[in-house]
Amino acid sequence: MNYIFLFSLGPVQSFLAQARKTQDLYGGSRLLSHLCRVALKKAIEQGIEPVFPAVEKVDNSDAALPNRFVGLLENAERFDLKAVGKSIEDAVKVEWKKIADDEVEDLVVISRADFDAQIERHLDIHWLFAPVEGEYTTSYANAERSFVAMKNTRHFSQSTEPAGRKCSMDGERNVLFYKCSEGESLTDAHFKLFDDRKTVSIFQGDKEVPLKKLQPGEGLSGVSFVKRSFREKGKSEEFPSTAAIALSVWLEENSSRDDYKTFKSLFNGGFDEQLCYKENITSKYLRKNGLGYILSKMEKWDTLKKLHNDIFGEKELPKYYALVAFDGDEMGKIVSGVFLKDKSRLREFQNKVSGLLRNYAQWASAYVNEEPRGKTVYAGGDDFLGFVNLAHLFETIGQLRDEFREQVNKPLCDAFKEELMKDFEFTFSAGIAIAHYKIPLSIVVKKAKEMEEKAKNGGRDAFAIAVLKHSGESHETALKWSRLLDVQHILAELEEKKFSANFIRAFQQEFFRSNHGERSAFFLKSNPAIVESEIQRLLRRAKSKIPGVFANKEAEERAISETAAYVMHLLLDSPDYNNFTETLNIITFHQIKNEPLEYVTED
Repeated sequence: MNYIFLFSLGPVQSFLAQARKTQDLYGGSRLLSHLCRVALKKAIEQGIEPVFPAVEKVDNSDAALPNRFVGLLENAERFDLKAVGKSIEDAVKVEWKKIADDEVEDLVVISRADFDAQIERHLDIHWLFAPVEGEYTTSYANAERSFVAMKNTRHFSQSTEPAGRKCSMDGERNVLFYKCSEGESLTDAHFKLFDDRKTVSIFQGDKEVPLKKLQPGEGLSGVSFVKRSFREKGKSEEFPSTAAIALSVWLEENSSRDDYKTFKSLFNGGFDEQLCYKENITSKYLRKNGLGYILSKMEKWDTLKKLHNDIFGEKELPKYYALVAFDGDEMGKIVSGVFLKDKSRLREFQNKVSGLLRNYAQWASAYVNEEPRGKTVYAGGDDFLGFVNLAHLFETIGQLRDEFREQVNKPLCDAFKEELMKDFEFTFSAGIAIAHYKIPLSIVVKKAKEMEEKAKNGGRDAFAIAVLKHSGESHETALKWSRLLDVQHILAELEEKKFSANFIRAFQQEFFRSNHGERSAFFLKSNPAIVESEIQRLLRRAKSKIPGVFANKEAEERAISETAAYVMHLLLDSPDYNNFTETLNIITFHQIKNEPLEYVTED
């Protein structure tokens, strides 16, 4: 008899969402993918054929893997299924323990027992063998139901950790690694950490633990420390900070300058792009971030300030970036064959979907990584997470969506033209969080995922955007992908200085004042001709006074008419008045923050 094998590895929340730095997010993602690779490789060694994802080999460490997989074990009567499953689980646990041990090998770990306990309790592994009885489709559906039920039956394990300061990253486990702030004594540190047993490994200075692994005043649990420190074998790449993503366009043009290189060298390997911003060139910031030694020599401190002024002057640098998350719509139904008329081809269909998604993921990762566009955290097929420079945001998400349609949906529909139900389309929904570089990363990750859910709950095949301003103000909107071109067209007109964004503000004030809330939506949608005419009037008032922007009067009128039409598309396709006005607010925000440096202003 044949058996379906299902395997999942977590906790995903801990590996991905709990992050203070981009390196934490990236390290957690790569670590999760690496452990899944270990599980999949062991499963193949045990005779299990991968079905989803369908992979020919698992030694490509650049290819991200999802945190679960499906396989098929044929002629299973030859095996002890419990022993097979346990061997896969044990392979992951052994590798996780080895990684953890390697990361602290050169450190003095005061309480090895506490460290080992945190590591051993962390992984959340589930696996299941289910017999193939009758059709593969029915057996797969039964296996999935049993697997979900098993995962929902949570095994609770009571923590035995004593009272203590909790980890700065995960907020759950006790601190085991701590670096003293400038001037902080060991006695003060132990008191601050509630460390009566003296079990926390406390470091002073950067010789034992560099800044990139532990900041002054920061305390991490064993799990968080390993996640931040993790580098795949043979790789030492550092993930760019949020400030580096926000500045990537500027850095592409200026990072090779000799004065910029000299400026970076002053920090002895402790440089972060946050130091490009004038508000961070202060004694308080340097001391807080372990760079206080620069202040000890007046000559060096004066050189730093002069170099910063020579390089950046009084220009207001870009401070916002975007975090993009997306995954396939109705993925569970697609993989389980709900949209297949001929269920006998499910296994073949699953292999095809997996192969297309794998190729697309490799393309998407490479595309986003093209400088200065952004940096991919994770690309596992239909599931993607990555940072994007604000100037490239709408171009990037549009290209990701178009290529998904061309590389995944179209070939899948062509290959199963007769088997798929009418009007089937494989789409994805995206969540985007635009944030100031100083906003805590965990908040930004959470918001991007919330926006992804908002896009899906709004009907799927959509994208939702949230802007998190440094001032605390926020804006949110959700749109169908068909409206992305309207947003891009309006932005292009504003960025080319054909119109001032004042027409948006004037429009909002005018209609909100006379028709509050939902009454505005009803009035606007019920009187499209009147509204479009008024938009055109406001555009004429806001048109550029710069000579040569419009070739002639005819070109000017055409731009007014087309821009008014783009705004009307957004209005008529918005579910409510608030969504429409928030879309306009985000367009205005993006235009202001994407101005050339001499125009950029802070909140």
